Amino acid sequence: MTLDEIKSHLLVGASNKVTIDVSVMPEVPSDVREVSLYKGNTARIFFRPYGLDEKNVMFSKDYSSLEEMVQEMEAYLGLPISDWENFSRTGRYPDRSEQAAPVMDFGTYRQLMQSLVPAGFTE
Repeated sequence: MTLDEIKSHLLVGASNKVTIDVSVMPEVPSDVREVSLYKGNTARIFFRPYGLDEKNVMFSKDYSSLEEMVQEMEAYLGLPISDWENFSRTGRYPDRSEQAAPVMDFGTYRQLMQSLVPAGFTE
């Protein structure tokens, strides 16, 4: 992807967002992390049960610019923007993990998910 592609998708896309990551989380293999960038320079990180559209937990952060948001997401994902995939367009979904999910109460789950997002994101 490029910054111009993201700008274009945010301006003309029906949902005013672009999803840049959809992956199974090794820490909780029953969940999928979805990272999306929204018009207005907001990033949201959702943790959802595999195969479902309902969120368990969502974290959000507002940025002063698209460039700042992209820079932080590059660091968070460990990938330069040029290696990002536009999941909003491809619709690709990760394979299910064969790993068993750890058993935990929702409070412990929320704390674990908070530890998996960059500083400054709030629930």
